[in-house]
Amino acid sequence: MKTMGYISSGGAGRKMTAKLMAAGLGAVLVLAPAARADPPQAPLPSPSLVPGPTPPPPRIEFSETSFNAGSAWEGDVVSHLFAFRNAGAGPLHVSRVRSTCGCTAALASKDTLAPGESGEIKVEFNTRRYHGNQKKTVFVTSDDPADSTVQLHLEVEVKTAGTLSPRAIAFHHTSFGEQTSRIVQVVPEDLPFRVTSVRAEPEVFQARIRGERVAASKEQGPVEIEVSFGPMTAVGGQNGSLIVATDHPKLPELRATIAATVEGNLLYSPRMLLLTRENLDQGLAKKIIFTHRAGADFAILSARAEAEPFLADAGDSEAAEEGVVEVRIAPGTAPGRYRSAIVVATDQPGQEEIRIPVTANIPK
Repeated sequence: MKTMGYISSGGAGRKMTAKLMAAGLGAVLVLAPAARADPPQAPLPSPSLVPGPTPPPPRIEFSETSFNAGSAWEGDVVSHLFAFRNAGAGPLHVSRVRSTCGCTAALASKDTLAPGESGEIKVEFNTRRYHGNQKKTVFVTSDDPADSTVQLHLEVEVKTAGTLSPRAIAFHHTSFGEQTSRIVQVVPEDLPFRVTSVRAEPEVFQARIRGERVAASKEQGPVEIEVSFGPMTAVGGQNGSLIVATDHPKLPELRATIAATVEGNLLYSPRMLLLTRENLDQGLAKKIIFTHRAGADFAILSARAEAEPFLADAGDSEAAEEGVVEVRIAPGTAPGRYRSAIVVATDQPGQEEIRIPVTANIPK
């Protein structure tokens, strides 16, 4: 009987056994599951990045935010102290105190308050040139997170012994040489008083009391003042004041503004000139056209530019119903921006010299 050769004690058997064992070990290595990796751990925060406790907030608290001062005479200074305290647990910083107009001043007694500490906001209102009911507002800004801006209100009824009507005197579109005037009334609002003097500033304006009555009272009525300016007042805008002095102890003087616009007989267009590179390269002129308000003849005596590179030509100086001034840029002018004025001399009173602004923009 033959036996199969599975096991051999010879060298060939040992080699086969080694191959089988190596193959089995490889199978074990292939089939064995992979080891699980641990999940990544979040880095621990740096001690310097850990937020600390939130500081306790301050809180601004006013005992009152509105005050009615009753009545005062015009010219008096009305003041009041608004008390406040820091009702919070942290320090309070007052960063700004501002009012709504220059007639009102406000100042804080201190700008930093510890918890529980108190302070004051002093508000002053100068009533000069004010009358009737007045209400002024002051804004207090702090670092209170709940109420960063607090409004304070000061109210007062301003009494006056009298007023001027109108308080602004206007002379609009008055022709040169024209004599004109306006009537202003001194109106009493309290006890009777007398007007002791009137004057106008500057001297181009004049003021006088109409009639002989200088006492103003509710029974007799107002005192009238005539305000005028002379026919030779220079062409252009004029501003001034009317000053009325009285014997009332609370009303030493009353003031009104005066504004006048005097227009000459010569009209011209344009009122200003702008020249460009096209005017330089092509030698083109800009024209200023002059005419007389009444259609009368007039003469342009000369025209000149106050500074280079502008050139002005008025042509002949014969009288006519229309005049022309031509303005050019001098040849060879370098690129740049230029400003000057064209001065035109005429034979018209009040407009002996007319200045017209001129600019040029010449790019490279």
